[in-house]
Amino acid sequence: MKEELKTVLSEVRTDIGEDFVASEIIGLDGISIAGESGGSDFNSELAGAHFAMVMKLAGRVSENLKLGKVIENQVSTDQLISVARPLGDGSFYWLLVAKAESNIGLLRVVMDQHELRLWGAISA
Repeated sequence: MKEELKTVLSEVRTDIGEDFVASEIIGLDGISIAGESGGSDFNSELAGAHFAMVMKLAGRVSENLKLGKVIENQVSTDQLISVARPLGDGSFYWLLVAKAESNIGLLRVVMDQHELRLWGAISA
C-alpha cells in the first residue's frame, strides 16, 4: 500500500475514534487496494467486494430512473453504519464502516475532509 494512502486511512481512523470499524478503497472489480481495520472480526475486504456490486447496481438504477449521479450509498443496521462513495473519476470506491451508534454527520464530514487526499494518493 502506498505510504500516503496508509497515512490518510490512519487519520480517518483517528478522526472517527472508538466507533471506527473499517475503511477500504476498492476497485470497480471489488478488489481492495488499501484498507484500515479497527481490529474487530469485521471482514472489510469481503464487505468492500459486496459494496462494489451495490454501488454498480445503485448507478444502474439511478441511470435507468434518471435520478442523477450516485454520490453516496448508506446501509445502516442495528450494529453498523456503512457509507460508500465513488472516489475521483469513479474508478474506485471508498467504504467507511462504523458502529451503529456513530454520528452519521461526523462520518460524512470526515469523508469530505479526506476524499481529495485519498484520490490524490491513488492517482499519484
